[in-house]
Amino acid sequence: MGWLDGKRALVVGAGSGIGRAVVDAFISEGARVGALERDEAKAARLAAELPDCAVARGDATIVADTRAAVEAVTSSFGGLDVLVNCVGIFDFYRGLADLPDEVFDAAFDEMFAVNVKSQLVTVRAALPELRRTGGSVVLTVSTSGFYPGRGGVLYVASKFAVRGCVIALAHELAPDVRVNGVAPGGTLGTELTGPASLGLDGQVLDATPGREDDLRLGGALPQLGRDLLDRRAGHSRHRPGHRDRRGRYRGRCPPGAAHRHRHRHDAVLALLDVHRASLRAHRAQFGQQPRARGDGPAGQRGQRILICEDGRHLGVG
Repeated sequence: MGWLDGKRALVVGAGSGIGRAVVDAFISEGARVGALERDEAKAARLAAELPDCAVARGDATIVADTRAAVEAVTSSFGGLDVLVNCVGIFDFYRGLADLPDEVFDAAFDEMFAVNVKSQLVTVRAALPELRRTGGSVVLTVSTSGFYPGRGGVLYVASKFAVRGCVIALAHELAPDVRVNGVAPGGTLGTELTGPASLGLDGQVLDATPGREDDLRLGGALPQLGRDLLDRRAGHSRHRPGHRDRRGRYRGRCPPGAAHRHRHRHDAVLALLDVHRASLRAHRAQFGQQPRARGDGPAGQRGQRILICEDGRHLGVG
């Protein structure tokens, strides 16, 4: 039996990179999975390689396309329990001074539409079904949602915005729907491209010369190797964190939380860890049956937000 037996999931941006690894991991854990993918060739490959996957081709920034993907999953599997959004583009470290006036508006709009708007659009489309099933959402943030220097100004700003989406949605939708964010570091095996408005839609991040050596040796991301969680060995090298007087973790991640990732599969394992951790937190507070909004002490709405990244853990209790 798998850990996700009986669960029905929709993975957005499922054609490659972390999204495809999520699909494979969820299926291996027993989930029935649907996929939304914009690229025609990637969607066709998914359908050919995974005949039981409900593949929809469409744009995650368009409500009608995302609702069609949700409908494909619910009609195929009878419902939806988990939404995972892995959509994103990268600006290849373009600074503010590197953005010409004539393309600045278009580049800003494209970056925020793909990286931020898509998160809200997909949750909006899936929300009625997720509320019905008491489901969960996992949004892909980034280490760039916590630190500068891991992307250009538009990418970093967009990932800080995604981090805000996680916090705002977790507060708004609790206790009916759990919302969490996973913030991977640099990953190998990605087909991440850039904005067409900057002429970067044909440039692939994984093809950057020397990138694999940088990630493996920690040259591009300082201290990458030292904080890597060795899940299979059952131990980690991170410094232990501490709890404040409200029981929330400060400093380093609590055991089982996400760390930096050398490969997309490590990011998926971290996603599963966060999913498990948030489920345990939800059950500890509410039991098996979610409480109605407004129950509990004043000022508490039962939200449980876990944004785990690079050994840091942001919790809202």
